[in-house]
Amino acid sequence: MVTLTVGSVTLDLPDDRATLIAEEVRRAAVAQHAESLGLDAGRELADALELRLVGESDDPVKIEGDQAFALFHYLNVAAPSPSDPLYLAVRALVECD
Repeated sequence: MVTLTVGSVTLDLPDDRATLIAEEVRRAAVAQHAESLGLDAGRELADALELRLVGESDDPVKIEGDQAFALFHYLNVAAPSPSDPLYLAVRALVECD
C-alpha cells in the first residue's frame, strides 16, 4: 500500500494502482509540450510514488500544487468512477487553486 495525502484527505492505494499512476504521470510528464501544459510535475510525483513502492520511504506522498494538477489530468483521461475517492480529493484540491 502507498499512502497519499491530498489536501486534508489521506488515502491508501494498492501497489498496483500506485504503479500504474506513477507510470502514466511520468509518461505524460515527458510528452511533447508537457511543460507548457503543466504536466511536467508528474515526474516528481512518479518518483515519490516509486520510492514508496520499493520501500525506500514509508512517509505518505503529499500531493499538492502542480503534482495535483498532473494527477488530475491523468485521472480525467483514465475516466475514473465519479465516486473514486482519489479522483474526488484531487478534483477538490485542483478546483480550489
